[in-house]
Amino acid sequence: MWGGTFCFSGIDYIAFILLIIYVGAIAILFLFVTMMLNLVVRTTFDMSNGLLAGFVIGGVLYGTLLTVFKFSECGVQWSM
Repeated sequence: MWGGTFCFSGIDYIAFILLIIYVGAIAILFLFVTMMLNLVVRTTFDMSNGLLAGFVIGGVLYGTLLTVFKFSECGVQWSM
């Protein structure tokens, strides 16, 4: 609430400081919750499924990025 009020009144610096404080507080809250859960981490990982999913998601995001830049009117020239 206060961050938006400061931003709309032209005091952007204070609004960004409040945003950083709030994001940090939420990050610390998540940290404390994960510490309280006391989860056991596996030591062996099967990376084959995650690697394939990473390549697929990365390819989709790369294609989307190229499509956005190709059809945008920001002045960037792509030679494809």
